[in-house]
Amino acid sequence: MKALTDALAPITGQRENMVDRTTQWANINSGSGHVAGNIEVAKAIAPVFRDLGMAQTEFAAADEISIDDQGKGRKVPRAPGLLFSLRPQTERRIVLAGHLDTVFPPDHPFQNVDRRKNGELHGPGCADMKGGIAVMAEAIRCFEASQYAPDVGINVVLNSDEENGSYASAHAFEQVAKRADVGLIFEPCLPDGSLAGARSGSGHYSFTIRGRAAHAGRSFHEGRNAITAAAKVIAALDSLNGNALGIPIKWAPTGGVCDGNNLAANGVPNVDTLGVRGAFIHSSDEYAVIDSFEERARLAALIMLMLAGGEAPWPDRLSSKGTPSC
Repeated sequence: MKALTDALAPITGQRENMVDRTTQWANINSGSGHVAGNIEVAKAIAPVFRDLGMAQTEFAAADEISIDDQGKGRKVPRAPGLLFSLRPQTERRIVLAGHLDTVFPPDHPFQNVDRRKNGELHGPGCADMKGGIAVMAEAIRCFEASQYAPDVGINVVLNSDEENGSYASAHAFEQVAKRADVGLIFEPCLPDGSLAGARSGSGHYSFTIRGRAAHAGRSFHEGRNAITAAAKVIAALDSLNGNALGIPIKWAPTGGVCDGNNLAANGVPNVDTLGVRGAFIHSSDEYAVIDSFEERARLAALIMLMLAGGEAPWPDRLSSKGTPSC
């Protein structure tokens, strides 16, 4: 085990490099619906992974349909995603997943990164998850410097629609999962460093409800009130929710959804929330803890080293396909 922890030495002193990258990337608006912004941030991030020797490809977003106010379907534009690969012929493979997009559109007032004296990096996507991508790249760099790298293949998936459910990129996760043995997801962890031990998952539903006009006094029974029907549907859907948090010690259940759910759905066991410590994601108070960058990069790199070095059992692909987890 000491040999593995000694192999983490390249991460020491890299905090400011990761913070600088996160700042640069988070200062580019990449709201899910801002196609140009997601393309721009992808161009800024891609060289970091190419410099690690990874081959880059791009995957097109699949058609995503949204129902408008008239009950008609319309195609939602999404930016393409990025795939990176090392040693594609290697049998044992790890997939690392992250996303380029945030929840903040170009006209949102929360646009710029502010480094605060209390040790917080405050900005859109600093925690969720430009900081996570910086940690991911650093963990890969460390792993690649180790003696175990030649025996393990690595894939990276960066999509641009995670905050909307990853519908346009689900096909990419399905393809990568076919050869992956284990996944690492770089969503932010909880503020105290706890990992998400379970997620509730998500579902998107679209309903078109049409009423029938009738005289309210003379023939009320002949009409159909669309608002009343919509209220019943909303109440029924709301009853499906359940996002209670456990006490965060090391592992805690959390609400929401991430692309670990997509990997799990395709039979790939994975570890979620390996990104930076932070809080208030999806709000203008979002921040990442600056001192957590090296800490989390070491954790992710150590997981990879333990798997490759035999300190942790390598997931069996056949058995894991039958027992997906997140």
